[in-house]
Amino acid sequence: MSDNNLLVGSYVTNEKAPDWGVGKIVELRDGGNWRVLFEYSGVKIMPSASLASFSPPHNHPLLKNVTPATDLSGAKSFAVMENDFAVQFKNGGFEDPEYLKEERTYKVEASDTLRALCSKEELDALIQAGDYAEVCARATRPVTKTNLLFAIEVIKLADGLKRVPEAQKLFATRFYSLLHGAGEISERFNAYTEALDKLDACKWPVATYPLFLFKPEEYPFVKPRYITEAAKAYSYDIKYEVHPSWKSYSSIIAFVHYVAGALERRGKLKPRDFIDVQGFIWSSLHASLAPKKKVA
Repeated sequence: MSDNNLLVGSYVTNEKAPDWGVGKIVELRDGGNWRVLFEYSGVKIMPSASLASFSPPHNHPLLKNVTPATDLSGAKSFAVMENDFAVQFKNGGFEDPEYLKEERTYKVEASDTLRALCSKEELDALIQAGDYAEVCARATRPVTKTNLLFAIEVIKLADGLKRVPEAQKLFATRFYSLLHGAGEISERFNAYTEALDKLDACKWPVATYPLFLFKPEEYPFVKPRYITEAAKAYSYDIKYEVHPSWKSYSSIIAFVHYVAGALERRGKLKPRDFIDVQGFIWSSLHASLAPKKKVA
């Protein structure tokens, strides 16, 4: 299996460990060993004799952006994360009663509520009647019954809707357009975040909860700390920006799609939607992100 034509940037496999997936060489180490990022097993230090060249995959969502300059210090093995999730929810994975309680059921209930209260027909009637206050109430009611937003984010949004002149009309019309508008989603999302800016409430959770709850099969929910830590763990460049924008959000959507696809290809866990995909991401990272308890 030895390959003497390997270079930094070459794509490789380890034929003795096919479940590692495709790898990309990022560095030649002292002693002639290669530092390789494998899509499912993280970073490995390997001799040439253990590697075989692999035809460069077309537009690989993870490896295409990996270069020798990529920070791989936080990389984790996908297989290890799968195992961590399985250990936490050993009674059925995504069907485990504890998983449903901790990660899924309340989000599905919030999604069902928002879809019912904020359907196109319901919001059309309210906006035509000029009842912007009711649109705002319906838009925010489902999420305030969850832990998706921090209390300060809820307060900021509520204060903005009271303080800024014409705030309720602005929020209601931009919220309606975000969910039901005819234009490009990129323009509708950016218009919604512009409205949040005027309300001094433009944070990632506030910017992304409407689409997440309305179409959890298409759009992820973003909490900055977790999404950036997740991107490090997967060595995925999400092009994160502090201020919410479609450019950054579209990269995050692609990242969550990548994780969903990896789960489906490996076949051990079958997510129903982004609620499950993000439940997997958050739960598999939870132990490493949880604050360490002080020893008395």
